[in-house]
Amino acid sequence: IKHHFQLKQIVQTPTCRNAILDIILTNLHEYYEKPLIMPPFGLSDHNTIISSPKERAKDLISNGTTFKRNINPSSKRALGRYLNSIDWPQIIPSTNDCDQLSNMFQNIVLTGVNILMPMTRSKKCPVDAPWITNHFKSLIIERQKAFSTYGPDSNSFKSLRNQVNRERKICKSNYYKLRVHQMKQTDSKEWWKEVKRLSGMASTRSSDIRNIIDIENLEQLSEQELANKINEAFLDPLS
Repeated sequence: IKHHFQLKQIVQTPTCRNAILDIILTNLHEYYEKPLIMPPFGLSDHNTIISSPKERAKDLISNGTTFKRNINPSSKRALGRYLNSIDWPQIIPSTNDCDQLSNMFQNIVLTGVNILMPMTRSKKCPVDAPWITNHFKSLIIERQKAFSTYGPDSNSFKSLRNQVNRERKICKSNYYKLRVHQMKQTDSKEWWKEVKRLSGMASTRSSDIRNIIDIENLEQLSEQELANKINEAFLDPLS
């Protein structure tokens, strides 16, 4: 195949121990950057390969900023102790006005929440799966550094790889318990949609393939005509 179609193998670094078992063949090698060799996915013994074009369209996806409170178990316990320490019988009789009582109650609760569960700002990539946390992403970064610095056979990389795999399972499990489990009784369609997304059966980002196809008068073509156009584009180099 390589010689018949005048293709070039652009992966020049071992992908499985000392062997190049994963290859990328192309007849447009001059348009591609040198492939990046990244850590294996999960427990695979094959490294991940990233091949990128030299000229790329600007990524229009921007990271969004989200604000959320730290609601870990220790913070919840601290808030409970704070609310239990307040002398409510002393506060409630101080006024008979419902609005004043409501405002007083809200101020007391919000004071404790803002101190014990402060709002934190974090960046969220729109294409990230909903169960991904900042801690999980930080572990991935540490794993990547260990892979690049010490190699795939180092104890440092193997330890971080195992941490990432464990944390991924924990994140998915927590997300299912908090956001998905109750849907099974209330909205079975959304429940199944989330289950497929968690298991990798569905993409976390939906897109119409027509948006990335450059064909004249694309919107006027039927599905069959579009399929024929794509087929012609693949067959053109062979003619």
